[in-house]
Amino acid sequence: MEGSLDDAARLPRVSDERIRAQKLEAIARLAPGITHELNNPLAAIVGFAELLRTDPRLPDDMRRQAELLASETTKTRVIVQTLLDFLRERPIERHPTALRPLFDAVLLLHGYRLASAQVEVVVDVAGDIPDLAIDRPGVQLVLLNLVQDAVDALLGRGGPGRLEIRAVRDGASVRIGVAHDAADRSPSSAERDRAWEVSSTIVADHHGRLVRTADGATLTLPVVAGEAPAPNAPAAGTGTPRDNAARVLILDDERSIGMLLEKWLRTSGYAPTVAGSGAEAAELVRETAFDAVLCDHRMAGMAGTEVFETIMAIRPELERRFVFMSGDILNPELQSFVARRHIGLLAKPFDLATVRQTLEATLRS
Repeated sequence: MEGSLDDAARLPRVSDERIRAQKLEAIARLAPGITHELNNPLAAIVGFAELLRTDPRLPDDMRRQAELLASETTKTRVIVQTLLDFLRERPIERHPTALRPLFDAVLLLHGYRLASAQVEVVVDVAGDIPDLAIDRPGVQLVLLNLVQDAVDALLGRGGPGRLEIRAVRDGASVRIGVAHDAADRSPSSAERDRAWEVSSTIVADHHGRLVRTADGATLTLPVVAGEAPAPNAPAAGTGTPRDNAARVLILDDERSIGMLLEKWLRTSGYAPTVAGSGAEAAELVRETAFDAVLCDHRMAGMAGTEVFETIMAIRPELERRFVFMSGDILNPELQSFVARRHIGLLAKPFDLATVRQTLEATLRS
């Protein structure tokens, strides 16, 4: 026993910072699985709440409750997705990104502190600003740091305050200002200096500028046309959806999702069939000439990509009639696969209108 204690005493002490870094690395590795496990039940909750909301037999007060349930669950999904995408390691990739949803996602993550400090938030994005070709997680980190500094300054002053995020076109660039109405009371610290250094590096990699101002900071990013590919979307054709009921195969190993989509599609005039596994889906495809396939990407047993290859070997004509459903649509491997094979992509949780639009576009291809 004494020898064991002596050996432990000789071990080098692990710093708190290193422990924290390893915890973040572990969360980053677990992020795809966490996203999947959270978004599946969230998709079912949102979907069944919508079914309740549109049921004509439902009293008005219960309908309002169903609407609130769907709204709050969607908000939860956005927060979870934003946080996990922020933590997950991924290669730096630039894609066209709208600024307003990016600002909203950052403010959601700071929502509790902003509400607790009674901070009035003003967001103003000029109408002539295009989507910017940026690495979304990187620029999101910069904005998180800038808003963090602003909230710290407002809390340091005490009492209610005002936070403004404004984006305007400035020639070939977009200028983003994050400003507050308190003197800068954020104490200088190693953590704050490190965050500023990381933010400055990310902005420099985008050929932009980041400067401190008397009331916050200004971030300038260039507008570069054609720098990044358009986001993946189901290919649209010139035809029209069939008049007869389109046969749609639904594959999801979550029973609640299968039940939800079957009811949605049947009430929308489609002829849905539900499969709970890749093997069952393959057998159904051999027996029935389906018009489209909605397939979960992450499943036990046979992954969605394996199901796709299996179905293509049986009915290759379904290649452009295949849609992946995923709560992790920003996964680089999934993005690459759907881009190469021209596959549609449906983000979980979804609403009925989005499912209809996706299917209509897929059936026109």
